[in-house]
Amino acid sequence: MTCGGHWTPQEAEEHINYLELMAVFFSLKAFVSKLNNKHVGLKIDDTTAVAAINNMGTNHSAQSGFRYLALVHG
Repeated sequence: MTCGGHWTPQEAEEHINYLELMAVFFSLKAFVSKLNNKHVGLKIDDTTAVAAINNMGTNHSAQSGFRYLALVHG
């Protein structure tokens, strides 16, 4: 499965760690109907995003982005 897209000019100004987390979120959202009762493996090359996901946030800006995603996009 694959998906893709482009950032809006406003989104493109966000921190790269936030954008990496948004990419994960949008990918999961795109395939949510096919993910029911499934284990999901994510291939992410950004170590900060991986750490934020594995730890459900960090003590840095990625945490704010992760919390924002969880609250706004549910």
